[in-house]
Amino acid sequence: MRTIKFRGKRVDNGEWVYGYVYQVESVDCWFMDQGNTVSHRVKPETVGQFTGKIIYDEYCNDDGEVIRTQQEVFEHDIICYLREKGGVGYGVVEYDEECCEFRIYDNKEHYIESLGNVFLIALVGNIHDNPELLGGGE
Repeated sequence: MRTIKFRGKRVDNGEWVYGYVYQVESVDCWFMDQGNTVSHRVKPETVGQFTGKIIYDEYCNDDGEVIRTQQEVFEHDIICYLREKGGVGYGVVEYDEECCEFRIYDNKEHYIESLGNVFLIALVGNIHDNPELLGGGE
């Protein structure tokens, strides 16, 4: 079973918060941190759901220690993946309500592939912090 959680960027300081999302007065989007009772106002356009996918990485540091990391993949993330027909691709993860699945899009416009059908290589960034990675933004 997939964990249901969300993330969003705080309005007051721009930091990411994770947990459960709820709306107050149908206009303001608020976010509750997972595991405590503090709520933070977040920018509604930044709210994205956890996809259930985790990218694992392992490398050696300069001291020879093996470092293991894991990154959760959320809606609006920019990912690097292996294409079904070979080669590497980049795209934005979005939820498609009609198909009830997370999909990969180029520049959030054109469908490329279902997230469930690809081997994820790396989490490159997200459309809110790194819009320049998709050729648009600052």
